[in-house]
Amino acid sequence: MLEVLRSRTAGIRLVRYRTLAILGATAEVTNAGLPYEVPQNWSKALSGHPVAADGIAYHGRHDNTELCFALFEPVRSAVSTAERRTDLDANWFWQMAGRYKIGLAS
Repeated sequence: MLEVLRSRTAGIRLVRYRTLAILGATAEVTNAGLPYEVPQNWSKALSGHPVAADGIAYHGRHDNTELCFALFEPVRSAVSTAERRTDLDANWFWQMAGRYKIGLAS
């Protein structure tokens, strides 16, 4: 059975990626490169599936401790920007660099 997550605010329904293996999915669904034919085909298939998924919840390719969300085009109007930062000198970069133990060299 597919595991479905539901948003409390926008009513968005997400399928957990790990349950897509039931339907024959591989990591290519969320990690495919250009031209994105495989992910787009899965998007079409899932939008017509009885669970009526609006997207996929999956673990990031570069950090599998983080949960990522791939939303399908039809739910675009249900999502809005909560905050936008234009100050790229803020601490967020250095916090992230520390977390992943990376740095910059000149």
